Amino acid sequence: MSAVMRQRMFALAREHGAPTDRIPREGERFRVPERSFLRAGADESEDQVRQEAPREVAKMMAGEQDAYETLMEIGKVVQRRVIDKVSSGKRGVFETTQGIRVRVVRR
Repeated sequence: MSAVMRQRMFALAREHGAPTDRIPREGERFRVPERSFLRAGADESEDQVRQEAPREVAKMMAGEQDAYETLMEIGKVVQRRVIDKVSSGKRGVFETTQGIRVRVVRR
């Protein structure tokens, strides 16, 4: 974990009242436990990623975008699927593609 990432993690934890004692130190590895809704969304988007990836890589090879933009465009496929999965009825907090944080609550 970088120093900047550690600072951001501390700020986010403080903002939400979460404990900070388990945030890794600079240089340590940051491990995120698997989340079933992320896994399900990623697994369900595998075919779409397989279709989208060659198109995006071709754009990169043609000089239309760089490697970062290519990965971001491919990642948006998975992001959309995860957001759809979460918004389809599960409770929790998720962030839209525009960076809007939404809390899903069902009574």
